Amino acid sequence: MPILWALILIIFFSLPVQAGKDPETIKKIARVRLEASFNTAQNLVRGEARIELPPHKVVWVDVSGLTLKKVTLSGRTIKPALERGRFRILSTSAKQVLRVSFAGRFAGHKNKISKKAIILTGNWFPSVEGLAYYDLHVMVPQNFKAIAPADIIKVKRRKGIATYHFIFNHPQEAPPLIAAPYHYYERRYRGVTLAAYFLKPNERLARAYFATIERYLRYYGKILRPYPYRRFAVVENFRQTGAAYPTFTLIGNRLLALPFIRETSLPHELLHNWFGCGVYPDWEKGNWSEGLVTYLADHHIAEEKGEGALYRHRILVDYQSYVKDGKDFPLKEFRSRFDKRSQAIGYGKGALVFHMLRRRLGDDLFYQALRNFYRKHLFTYASWEDLRRAFEKASGSSLENFFRQWVERPGLPKLSFFRERLLKIGRNKYLVGLSVTQEEPFYELTIPVVVTSEHETKKTLLYLSGTRARIDLEIKGKPVQAILDPEYDLARRLSEPEFPPVLSRLLGAENGYLILWRKRDINIYRPLVSYFEKRHFRLETNHFLPSETRRDLVYLGQVPERIKGLFPQLQGGFCLAVQENPRFPEKVVVWATAQSRGEIERALPKISHLGAYQIVCTSSGRVVLKEKPRFSRGQRIKLTGDIRGTSLENLWPVETVARAVSMQRVIFLGERHDRYEEHLAQLAIIRWLHENGHRIAIGLEMFQRPFQEILDAYISGRMSEEEFLRRSEYFKRWGFDWRFYKPIIDYARKNKIPLVALNIPAEITDKVAKGGVKNLSPEERASVPEIDRSNLAYREYLRQVYESHPEKKREIKDFETFYEAQLLWDEGMAESIVRYLSQHPERQMVVLVGRAHVVYGYGIPSRIARRGIEDYAIVLLSPGESLAPGMADYVLFPAPEKAPFSAKLGVLIEETEEGLTIRKVLPNTPAHKAGLKEGDVIIKADGKEIRSLTDLKLALYAKKPGDKIKLVVLRKGHKKKITVGPFREHTEVR
Repeated sequence: MPILWALILIIFFSLPVQAGKDPETIKKIARVRLEASFNTAQNLVRGEARIELPPHKVVWVDVSGLTLKKVTLSGRTIKPALERGRFRILSTSAKQVLRVSFAGRFAGHKNKISKKAIILTGNWFPSVEGLAYYDLHVMVPQNFKAIAPADIIKVKRRKGIATYHFIFNHPQEAPPLIAAPYHYYERRYRGVTLAAYFLKPNERLARAYFATIERYLRYYGKILRPYPYRRFAVVENFRQTGAAYPTFTLIGNRLLALPFIRETSLPHELLHNWFGCGVYPDWEKGNWSEGLVTYLADHHIAEEKGEGALYRHRILVDYQSYVKDGKDFPLKEFRSRFDKRSQAIGYGKGALVFHMLRRRLGDDLFYQALRNFYRKHLFTYASWEDLRRAFEKASGSSLENFFRQWVERPGLPKLSFFRERLLKIGRNKYLVGLSVTQEEPFYELTIPVVVTSEHETKKTLLYLSGTRARIDLEIKGKPVQAILDPEYDLARRLSEPEFPPVLSRLLGAENGYLILWRKRDINIYRPLVSYFEKRHFRLETNHFLPSETRRDLVYLGQVPERIKGLFPQLQGGFCLAVQENPRFPEKVVVWATAQSRGEIERALPKISHLGAYQIVCTSSGRVVLKEKPRFSRGQRIKLTGDIRGTSLENLWPVETVARAVSMQRVIFLGERHDRYEEHLAQLAIIRWLHENGHRIAIGLEMFQRPFQEILDAYISGRMSEEEFLRRSEYFKRWGFDWRFYKPIIDYARKNKIPLVALNIPAEITDKVAKGGVKNLSPEERASVPEIDRSNLAYREYLRQVYESHPEKKREIKDFETFYEAQLLWDEGMAESIVRYLSQHPERQMVVLVGRAHVVYGYGIPSRIARRGIEDYAIVLLSPGESLAPGMADYVLFPAPEKAPFSAKLGVLIEETEEGLTIRKVLPNTPAHKAGLKEGDVIIKADGKEIRSLTDLKLALYAKKPGDKIKLVVLRKGHKKKITVGPFREHTEVR
């Protein structure tokens, strides 16, 4: 009994899955019985199609290319109105039968009837559009063997005629018919008949094909479900085709014996019996089957050889070579291959979409989804949407955005990879800061990144959905390099080092130049000239150098002396060698040499199949040399010894930078506070934005939140400048010259541009710097924002800042309190920015802030992003450190400007209970020359009482070069009048 049960299970699981077989579904599908006979001498087919119409349905009948003899509907003769070779019938509830008697003469390329063979692959009899049940009965010459989609083939031979009955009880599209004097071979494998139809006897080749078919029937049956039909045949064709139909594949006679056809093309065509000729693509909604079959067949074969990454790289090279800007289209619009461009999209990009799905879901869920999809849709039409639902059901997650960005949108993401920071954080331990940016339109991507050091390799994933994403990674040993997507697991545009100079780049080029070195050689190169003129290349006799034109160049015969070093010596009847244009590396330079016109003519048909090679040479049409190029595997960046530069050819004016950042919600202008020219550059950007209609507000680091009402009053004109400076406590709370910021504030006041005080009170940050956040009272803690300490790179960056300012350490407890104070500063300003913009959604904000708060996006930018505003740009002004990718979006280098005159005494002052006490007199200053001394207490200036630093600053603010100031000081308890000045510009000290 156990043996019998096992046998029943084997038989059950070996049977094809039946879909669309319920009675209601069957009623909706037309049934076509065809009887046809052939006159091969006259290239003629005659016959009748009997079509049982499904009830209550419009049925389109395709009769294009045929002559209609008689058409009857339920016995009544009708004359249907043809619309582009088709007519339609609206069936009623009663059982109706349409009969179409026809004839067709075929002697062309697609369809051909001759004494040699019958090759009919489409529109050769009246067929129903869409899926139908077909019952074919055809009469062919007795010496012909015929094949059409069938699980069972019955044949009767009588009086020189062979009558074939093709039994196929599954819905299918209009079937082809192939017949010729074939040599027939057959083998049975697990209930499936394997057959070979060869034009010449070759049993050994048939056995080789059968072995491959058996291997892949096992493999596909394992990962998917058992083969859906009872037959599979390899059929030789006089024409050089490679096509799949239900139960057979049609292969050109010059291709049949080539090993790669049997080992790579055959598995592809066999798999189409599951997807494409089993589950049919819903053509109106896009052909997904070519991408899926390419992935499961061709890509699988490469993976078995350990070459999966190289295969995916080849897909991306072809895509970038053939799919030009403006000529892309989304996968949902792919129907079939008609050129290299459509192949790169439908087959190549389609395969990568399934690869990304497999990596996202894992093998188990990926193949489970495919099995369920196959079982549900076998012998029916299915769409990308049906695939999405199958994968969502298997994974239990939404894939709507995945399919939207990869199937419904054209193009691929273009990524840039940067090293932002490399910090030593311990003994033989480093922190590597990396970032990835992408151009619009944005994709949601999970990007593989590999970082190697002298001691280890670390792999991680980086998630990117907007302009930029960052990652910090700790690694042992000195870091060596970082690699983005080294296995090409992501469909993306290749960077320059990854995009090698290969023939496909030439074959996909348009509007290039053909440079004929010697006019007398035109006859030799005429076939090549004609070939590329069809691709809109132009023949030139001017000897352009690659540096002189931004076009692809093909040198015919010779290359200029100056670039001979680019190419090796070439030997062959005809050779092509490809190199990048050194000046414009997105273009190629090609050297073509030929010994004769005939060598080119014999080689040209093979060129399109050699796109993966950099150098190809042929002799009498036979390939004698083919070389593949080297390329960088993955986007690579050096982590040590990395030297970078930039072209100064196209430095932008400030207006161009302003325009580039003008659409961002927040624009950070990172400054050095004591550089007047940098504040003028900030004003230039603010002015451009305002004058070009942008509704901006200006966020100011140098003003603290409690003084917002003072800013509002000043901007509205309700307060004088002196009152504003006094009541905002500017001189007490900000140590930098007011004159540096005055042009910006004046412009804002004149144009009623809101000013926003960003900073939290200095009393709080000073308290934190001296004792940490724990030093705050409960009320103070409640008033400050939450601090994010997760960015280790920023922590190490601030440690370097801390170590570089030893003079500040006496005001700060230690690095930890300094670090907390800086973070609190950043969080407070970020909170102020987001709060203002949420209350004023119609405005953008330009933020004037020290560059340490914005460099690399570490400080304030990352914190507004955490609060929901990721739409920002960073502009650094005169970055003093070496430039590094990711430190900002743009940099400006304003020319040095002489700062406005500011009268300064030349003393260090402290506010004490006694008054404004001089702690130090600097040498060779107006104070030193006038006789001011350490310990003097300034009590008056020009007759006004001096109680604070603000009072003294305001007294000096009005002074011009040559002016003096009359001071009254207390010295050892006695008042003393001292006149300081005249102030000279050259005596000014910072």
